[in-house]
Amino acid sequence: GPGHRGGPGFGPALDELADELGVAASALQKAFEDARDELAPNRADREDHLKELADALGVTEAKLRDVLGTLRPERGMRRERHVELAAELAKELGISDAKVRAALEKVHEQGPRGDRGAALAKALGVSEAKLRQAFENLRDDFRKDHEERESDRSAALAKALGISEDKVEAAFETLRAAHEAEHE
Repeated sequence: GPGHRGGPGFGPALDELADELGVAASALQKAFEDARDELAPNRADREDHLKELADALGVTEAKLRDVLGTLRPERGMRRERHVELAAELAKELGISDAKVRAALEKVHEQGPRGDRGAALAKALGVSEAKLRQAFENLRDDFRKDHEERESDRSAALAKALGISEDKVEAAFETLRAAHEAEHE
């Protein structure tokens, strides 16, 4: 933070790392900032998507932003979902919930690098094939739950905006198709 060597937000560790790498701290800081900018989700893209959705729904961006802010699931609800997944996976694998939660947390902390499936199987003490089968067994139930939650969110959004649920679903489908076309 301010007052530390290495610049705001980097601290003295930046200088130490730069020394180990044999580069200037300012060059390393610039490289980190460039990587962050390159890898971070593009805020402008999110804003474009929000505008596209608002246009498709026939509402202002401001109104849509306000409504989405009130409909966002609470962290506790998402946490409950993760706990539920861990419990179901534990049941499928015949191991404790605590072991599954600990393994998921360990793999999550490792970040997006490498083969998470192999790392998770190792942390759980099961084969990759057994883990894959367990996820396949759970997939249909969780997919059905996801579709129900998505439908509930569409209904809540429609109600909050004072428009029909059909209009919300049509707008999502239009945007989904346009997004898929962009990435083909």
